Amino acid sequence: ESSQKAPYFAKEDGEKDDESISVEPELQACTTQPPAWLNRIAGVNAEQSNLIKLVAAPVLVSTMDWIVAAGELGQQARHVKALLRVATSDLILDEVDSYDVSATVAVMRVVQIAASFGRNVIVSSATLSPALVNGLAAAYAIGHRQYKAVQDNSSNWHSVIVQDNQGIEPVVLTAPEVAEVDACYRSTMQNVAIQNAYNLPTKRFQVVAIEPNAF
Repeated sequence: ESSQKAPYFAKEDGEKDDESISVEPELQACTTQPPAWLNRIAGVNAEQSNLIKLVAAPVLVSTMDWIVAAGELGQQARHVKALLRVATSDLILDEVDSYDVSATVAVMRVVQIAASFGRNVIVSSATLSPALVNGLAAAYAIGHRQYKAVQDNSSNWHSVIVQDNQGIEPVVLTAPEVAEVDACYRSTMQNVAIQNAYNLPTKRFQVVAIEPNAF
């Protein structure tokens, strides 16, 4: 088994890996009983039974450290448990630009794994850098090539860029090269910046002088 540790995604909670996590993810109610073989994989104690909820819940809201092992093939059993979720779910990733470099690379591995199973991935953030978009697009494109080779040679992947400024329509690219996604994202953000420059200000500020002995 690999001795390499996955990046920590929840240091503020003192969480080290999924074997020691005590805080349960937020789960929607699930009435479907998982198959018997999954019980044998997950174990029987309270901590291990969280894995049943991780896989069986129809909607899972969690921090990234619950599923990051899906992209860590050397983690063996930990990898398989997370992979069961990622392989059967679409992903919505929020504020991925808040991670450090090593954690961001781990997220990209999960994106690649999700794409290799034909899953959809939505990345939501107001501050995505072009370099990060480029990396995420590259990860998904590689994963989708794997999916095409194994599952469905006729499928194409789509990149959709959506933002909430009025007057700027979503942009859909079919089977794009990564460079096309990069150029399209930069162009969209440039249009947003131009539009914002002509918008009326929504917040005003005033510089107030404060005397050193005022308090």
